[in-house]
Amino acid sequence: LGVDEPTILPSSPFYAFKDLWRGAKVMFTFNKIAKAEKRLKIANERLTEAKKVAEEKGEEAQSHLDKALEKYNKEMEKVEKAIEKVKGRAVDNSAMEKFANNLADSEIKKQKIFQIMEEKSSEEAKMKIMEAKEKSAQVFGKILTVVVSQEKIAGHINNALENQTGSELRSFKNLEILKELEEKVPEEARDAIRQAEENTLARLGEAMNKMETGERVIKIKK
Repeated sequence: LGVDEPTILPSSPFYAFKDLWRGAKVMFTFNKIAKAEKRLKIANERLTEAKKVAEEKGEEAQSHLDKALEKYNKEMEKVEKAIEKVKGRAVDNSAMEKFANNLADSEIKKQKIFQIMEEKSSEEAKMKIMEAKEKSAQVFGKILTVVVSQEKIAGHINNALENQTGSELRSFKNLEILKELEEKVPEEARDAIRQAEENTLARLGEAMNKMETGERVIKIKK
């Protein structure tokens, strides 16, 4: 997600100072798009913290995770509010395009992180993680429809997918993520998601066609 490994977590008594420092950095950022970018980075940091907290053991582990996920949800709402203030203003289009690319890239990665968290968590924790994952997808869809025109949404999602790391069959996972996003994003973004699914399926077909039959069977089975 382009953020550092967290050392101070929401379960730490020093976490309040970390939040104060984050708030100060946002407060002294005056460019509206730069402020939204900073909020997005903080949201990414908060999810990385939540992933780390999800690995904690003990009686208080669940309350720590609930707190971390709640902070992530609130931060994504702040990203939405920050970008709403840009709507209808004369802004640098290249900056908006860059923000849209960063937003799409980070959301696809975050959906994968949520899946990893679900697989490793208790049933009680899993419910909270699923709620946060769904909320994240919803807010992502809303923000993207504000940042760029409807015709450009698919392009930004495709750019993000092409830059994902993984094996030559990573399109399998990308398709899974897109299917989940399609169910959660606002209606006006769904056609773009479906278009991205078609493109991803085509990329998967190309990757498979480059393999020998035996290799293809082994890799798909894996």
